[in-house]
Amino acid sequence: MSRRLVRMGIAAAAAIAVLSSTGIAAAAGQNDDGQSGGASIESTAATQTFNFSIPNATTKALFTYNAVNTHLVRFDTRDVGIPGDHWKVAISGGGQRVSGPCGSGSTSAFSGLLSVIVSPGTYRVTVSLCRGVGVFPAAGKLRVRN
Repeated sequence: MSRRLVRMGIAAAAAIAVLSSTGIAAAAGQNDDGQSGGASIESTAATQTFNFSIPNATTKALFTYNAVNTHLVRFDTRDVGIPGDHWKVAISGGGQRVSGPCGSGSTSAFSGLLSVIVSPGTYRVTVSLCRGVGVFPAAGKLRVRN
């Protein structure tokens, strides 16, 4: 019995270590209110996807992106729910502010690609509604590829 508990403890610790090193643990939360907080995005994972929701057309979903080295990062979005919400991603920090194009409003494919080279540091990522169907709360997914 005690050997089994030790093995379970070791397995749990290994799983936590793997998830933390890929940035998944930092991204466990989702941005529900569109303004306060948001998820922290770590630049150590190859691809991460985050859910977001906004209560009205003027609210933005906020995320923090932590870059550990200089690299190219790509952001895009996909609508969730009623098709037709067109999302736009912007990133600011490190002396730059870059906005991507509006997405297509698709619920099946990511669109509105924003590619930017980041240096080590902390960046603010915002997702805003370009245009949509006018039903709130509105939701989507933000995909981040390093």
